[in-house]
Amino acid sequence: MKTIIKNNWKAAVFSLIFALCLCLQKSIIDYNSELGFLTHINILKTIMTFIILFILIFIGSSLIIKYICKLKFAEIEYSKKDIKKIFIISFISMLIIWSICFITFFPGASLSDTYFQFSQPVKSAAQHPIGYNLLLHFFIVTIGFNLLHNVVIGWALLSVFQMLFIAASISFALCFLAKRKISKVVIAILILIYSLMPIYAIYSIYAIKDVLYSVLLLYLVLLIIKLVESNGEMLRDKFFITFYIIIFILMFITRNNTIVIYLITTIAITIKYYKKWNILITLLLIPLVFNCLLNTFLDKKYGVEHYFQESVSIPLQQISSTVHIDGNLNKNEKEYINSLLELDIMRENYHPGLIDTIKWNTNFNRDYLQKTKMKFLRTWGSIMIKNFDTYIESHMLQTYCFWTLNSKAYVPNMYHKSSRNDYKMPYINQIKEYYNFSYINLLPQKIQKPLEKFYQKYVSLISEGLCFWLFIFSMLVLSYKRRNVLLIGIPLFSLWLSIMLATPISGSLRYVFPFFIVLPILIGYILNVKIDDSRR
Repeated sequence: MKTIIKNNWKAAVFSLIFALCLCLQKSIIDYNSELGFLTHINILKTIMTFIILFILIFIGSSLIIKYICKLKFAEIEYSKKDIKKIFIISFISMLIIWSICFITFFPGASLSDTYFQFSQPVKSAAQHPIGYNLLLHFFIVTIGFNLLHNVVIGWALLSVFQMLFIAASISFALCFLAKRKISKVVIAILILIYSLMPIYAIYSIYAIKDVLYSVLLLYLVLLIIKLVESNGEMLRDKFFITFYIIIFILMFITRNNTIVIYLITTIAITIKYYKKWNILITLLLIPLVFNCLLNTFLDKKYGVEHYFQESVSIPLQQISSTVHIDGNLNKNEKEYINSLLELDIMRENYHPGLIDTIKWNTNFNRDYLQKTKMKFLRTWGSIMIKNFDTYIESHMLQTYCFWTLNSKAYVPNMYHKSSRNDYKMPYINQIKEYYNFSYINLLPQKIQKPLEKFYQKYVSLISEGLCFWLFIFSMLVLSYKRRNVLLIGIPLFSLWLSIMLATPISGSLRYVFPFFIVLPILIGYILNVKIDDSRR
């Protein structure tokens, strides 16, 4: 055990990066989250703060790692009957407690995008993945409007489907842990976490792509755990190959940033198990070919081309920030930017943590951007050379909540429960009229209102950044316990990386909901991992 803590350079690296992020967070807060915070940093004071934080974090993390490595949970040999019991108890517990939220926000929660997705599933594929669009359309329009002549019932069935699928998947993951002899105490704590934390109840009825995507990512992590445990031998298993490909195909049609997760994860597996290259080529090619064929089909048959602006949120924000502060721009750069959106309008509508005010501005010429993708990237690069400090600050502000501990989480919009949260956009009102939307609260007002406030208040007990740092620390602990197992964390890390590359908003819990789904299972697994004999 002494050897484990003595060789703690990884804890030092973790402490250094974490301390640096906390210092930058303080500087941003002190400067009211505006551009220019780097130039106003008190160097001496910041260095002193950094040193103190580094020492405290290093000592604290080393002690926690030492304590976790000393923990010994009793290994339990579960019978098939016991595992079935775990599934049933977990499944029923979640459904019963989540149903309170379902009744409160009947028939479910949504974003404004949801209306566009279910009413025009193919057209909205330019911005949203086709898979979830069609799922929304199936429940709300095909079943609700066309078959039952009541979209509210169709929406309620969608919420019930999501609740059942999520509860069953989490229960399956808990059984997966039980088969690895996880302690009953850990299993019980995980059941309580998934059942009682409000975020799981709310997102189980939230009609957004991130929910089902998170569950697919959970299955991916379980597959990779099996792969690591078999030391790569699972790559010879046809069922493993089939499930890996199917999961990624489903992820491709459920969320657009899958390409980043897929490439990083599959390349990492390829590097780790390079001797099985013939199998890995199959893993690498099939989902990519499927995704290309699907996008080609949508483009050729329906004229649906993915909005380029969705992929360049960060670069567009960096250009906007440069315009906002009258940064160093030459004539050609100004002319090109002006052709996308007038410089004065861009300057006035700039927001340090939200690019939607630019890319969804009514005057923004997204068709021109679509036709000049390479010119946009060249312009972005040429501006960066002259305004590098602004680009750095802009990126930090745009991704703020995903790397800091300061919670600015956005609460899910419960769209029909109050005028404050109801959407007043003209096209949404038209959709509501066409589909004859009308809602009735299922509970008396004296119960309804307190429950609404409870869920909206406590949905964000854990912030986006805290999720990320808990994940990183979990991987740190795992690295001290065993060698060559960090592959397990690649899917979640690549998800976070994709957010850092293209997030349109500085904070949104739904973007990190996969962390909420996967992280408790991952921590439960890590706690039970035995220390490698070579590390004792």
